[in-house]
Amino acid sequence: MPPLLGDMVVQLLGPQDGVAVVGQAAPGTDALAAAQANGADLLVVAAHPGAGDTCVDRIMALPGIAILAITDDGAQGRLVQLRPGAVQLDRPGLAALASHLERRG
Repeated sequence: MPPLLGDMVVQLLGPQDGVAVVGQAAPGTDALAAAQANGADLLVVAAHPGAGDTCVDRIMALPGIAILAITDDGAQGRLVQLRPGAVQLDRPGLAALASHLERRG
């Protein structure tokens, strides 16, 4: 993603109530690990349709997939449901995104 576009998203999301930009991962770094280390609720990445070269790209290629991770003893699991949806990168669209994140927090 061009740095300018990333900066614009950060600037538009930053002033929203309940949203804090906790960091930005440099190109070539593990963005998922950086998000986890910083306690992020949202990870913004560049979409490279068809590239399939990162974990995020592979996840995005499976729209609507649910993941069930079962514990070693088989006693329980954790369900993650991915629901793709379009987001307009304007003030109203990012405000709606911030509101959604706030509700699930």
